[in-house]
Amino acid sequence: MTKLFHNTANSDKSEIHEAIKRNYKQNDAILQFMKDFKDCTFNAWGICSAFERANPYTDKPMLITSIRRALNSLERSGMIKKVGTAKGKMKMSTTLYQFVSDTPLLCKSIPKQIKRTPEHGC
Repeated sequence: MTKLFHNTANSDKSEIHEAIKRNYKQNDAILQFMKDFKDCTFNAWGICSAFERANPYTDKPMLITSIRRALNSLERSGMIKKVGTAKGKMKMSTTLYQFVSDTPLLCKSIPKQIKRTPEHGC
């Protein structure tokens, strides 16, 4: 399993469990947003702008760092892909992402199909 939360503050297990659940919800909200606009490309700041106001995907605004974490997780799982770069909000190049699939990639090198994770060398 891809690590969705880094315990840098020595939190107890219940706090970590809640944080991981929150991370999955953020991933799902961003994936659904990108799926609904699958012909469009987005950078992290564009998604952040969409999630600042009330929307059907989540009841709370998301921090840019959470959006970037979710984009990296979704890209590693093969559900979205990098499609280029563009100038972002801070006039620096940012990566553009586009929706690919609802289902995560599986390891092709291992006979028994498992989720693609660094632990399995995929």
